[in-house]
Amino acid sequence: MIVLDTTYFLPIVGIKVRHDFFSALERNEISIDLREICLNEITLFEVQAKAAKLGVPPKRVTEGIDAIKEAFNVIPFYDPEIIRVSFKLRRILLDYIDCIILATAISRGCSLLTEDSNIHSNKQPILREFPDKRIDILNLAELKNVL
Repeated sequence: MIVLDTTYFLPIVGIKVRHDFFSALERNEISIDLREICLNEITLFEVQAKAAKLGVPPKRVTEGIDAIKEAFNVIPFYDPEIIRVSFKLRRILLDYIDCIILATAISRGCSLLTEDSNIHSNKQPILREFPDKRIDILNLAELKNVL
């Protein structure tokens, strides 16, 4: 399983991004079964907030969020294990939403795919905080090299 960060879902509501996961999937640059992809429910909020900020029409946002909910496993942000792990991550990362998304991957034993430079620059402290967990934190370019 792989948890995708918010950035990768933005094209679904019409926001162009530099690292387009689903376009890479269509071009066969990566090969992942869509059933292996999950996201935290907080990602839906972030997609909606970014779309509102950029003036994406509400109908487009609603349709995109409905498509995401239908196609992928959405994990609640209030899961007790996610909360526990996110509180530990808060000592390392300033953005609590990032803590929740990363905690989702850690608590579920998934890899995290993110372009967030703050998460990547804190990879070693994160790994030290959870020595008993196998944590893969990748960006799209690294994922292409792994597969």
